[in-house]
Amino acid sequence: ASRLGAGKWALSDASGELEADYETLGVLGRGNFSEINLMRHRRTHELYALKTCAKLDAPSYSHLRAEARMMSDVRDPFLCTPLRISDPPSRAANFSILLPLCPGGDLLQLLRRQPNCALSEADARSYGAMVVCGLRALHAAGLVYRDLKPDNLLIQPNGYVALADFGFTARAESCGRCRQGTAVYLAPELLRKAAHGAPVDWWAFGILIFEMLVGQPPFCADECVPATPR
Repeated sequence: ASRLGAGKWALSDASGELEADYETLGVLGRGNFSEINLMRHRRTHELYALKTCAKLDAPSYSHLRAEARMMSDVRDPFLCTPLRISDPPSRAANFSILLPLCPGGDLLQLLRRQPNCALSEADARSYGAMVVCGLRALHAAGLVYRDLKPDNLLIQPNGYVALADFGFTARAESCGRCRQGTAVYLAPELLRKAAHGAPVDWWAFGILIFEMLVGQPPFCADECVPATPR
């Protein structure tokens, strides 16, 4: 697969200083701030994911570096957190986060493969319990996730889900009056840009449980209308 080259800053070498230990096999996906590459360890042949952005792309670099620093010391079986961070001194280099590979896709893909896009009560209870464990680990570390949704829940090789993509995560004491996350999962205080904390994650968790059981979020409409005021 080709490197990210459509934007202003092309990722010509995704592995950077990790190249001695890992080889890039291809592109798994692209987001607003980064590119995800499939990596293979040269000695063990184990597979990993590498989240990468160009340091010259200042907004992306700032966003991804803040995520890496915040999550580097958090460890839990239900969180997909960095294994290694690569931040070469050269401004022309790439910033990268090495992550465990979750080959099962995400929970949204799993839901879409089910009849009526819904899970059984037993399966929803099991996945819900895993999400609770991940949220508790974040909250115990003083962090608020703020972006809980099915496509941010990755399925690990053991079948368990792990919370991923911590771009909107913030320390509880520094959560300002802002609107972060995906509209349909936002708690009222986030929609109002009011002060908030860990309870916004439990609101989103309730939305997630409903969606797993019913096949769609509770707050949706037949017509496409703005979810939040401009």
